[in-house]
Amino acid sequence: MLGTWTPSGANQPRAPRLSFTVDHRHKFSEIPPSGMSGQIGYAGSSSVIMGDTGWDLVSLFWNQPFKSCDGLCGFAAGRLDPNEFLYVYSFSNPWAGFMNNEVVNVTALPQPQSSWGVVSGSYFTDTVYGIVSVSDANGTADDNLEWFEDGNELFSAIEVGWVPYRETRLDKKASLTFWHVDERETKGIDSGRGLNLSASWLFGDWNPFMRIGWSEGEAPTYNENVLGGFRKRMRNGADWLGMAYSWGNSAKDLGIQTSTELFYSYYLARDLALTVDYQYIKNPLNNPKHDSVSLVALRLRMTF
Repeated sequence: MLGTWTPSGANQPRAPRLSFTVDHRHKFSEIPPSGMSGQIGYAGSSSVIMGDTGWDLVSLFWNQPFKSCDGLCGFAAGRLDPNEFLYVYSFSNPWAGFMNNEVVNVTALPQPQSSWGVVSGSYFTDTVYGIVSVSDANGTADDNLEWFEDGNELFSAIEVGWVPYRETRLDKKASLTFWHVDERETKGIDSGRGLNLSASWLFGDWNPFMRIGWSEGEAPTYNENVLGGFRKRMRNGADWLGMAYSWGNSAKDLGIQTSTELFYSYYLARDLALTVDYQYIKNPLNNPKHDSVSLVALRLRMTF
C-alpha cells in the first residue's frame, strides 16, 4: 500500500507531503522466489521483492520541495529506499517489468534497502539535475525500524544527470553516479567506492538502455558490470516485451557471471497483468556443480 498525506495545498502537485509504503510479503511454498538465488548458487537476486518478511514499513519520509526554485529542488528525509531516488530509470519497477535485481537496480552499486537517511536534489538548468544521498548502509526492509543499529556506517552518493524533458525523465535520460560505503564491522564488509553510468532512451515503442559500473572493494556483487537491454510495447501499446543481458566480474574474485532475462507482460485488463519471465544464469558464482541454471516465473499483478 502506497500513500501520501499533504497538510496544506492538497491540490498543488509540488506541495510538501508525507509519503509511506507498507508491504506484506509471504511465501506460498517452502522457498519464496527471492530465496531461489541461494538454492541455485546465483550471486544476485533473481526476484527482488518476492520474499517472506511479513509486514514491513518500507518507507515513511517527509518530502519537502522549496518554493524558491518553483518546486524543482528540495529534500526527502526519514525512512526511505535510496533505490527510489538514485540511479532510477523506467525499468526500476520490479512489480511490473523485469524481476532480476541486476536490471531493476544494479549489482555494482551496494545501495541499502529501506533505511534511515536523507536525499536532496535540484535542477540546475532545464535539463541538468543533481542528487545527494546519505543513508544507513545496513538498512533492510525487515530491520524492525532499527535506528543505525550498527553505528554510523553510511552509504553516500552523488548523482549528476541529463534529461531532454522533465516530463519524460525516466524514459529519456543519462546519469553518472559516484558512491562510497563505509566499512561495516559487524558484517565484516570492507569499505568500497565506485561510479556508475546509465543511459536509456524511448524511440516510439522501443526503449533500449545500457548501464556500466566500476567499483573497488567487496561491498557490491561486481567490481565491473555491463548491462544492456530493451523494452518494447506490444499489442498497440497494451503489453510489454523486455530482454536484458548482464555481464559481471565478481568483487570476491570468483570469476565472471552472466545473466539473461526475457519477459512478456500481457494485460488481461487495464489493472490486471500476467507476466511470463525466463532467466538464464551462466556460471553461477556460488554453484561449482553447474555451469548454467534456468529459471521460469509467472507473476500476476492487480492494481486498484
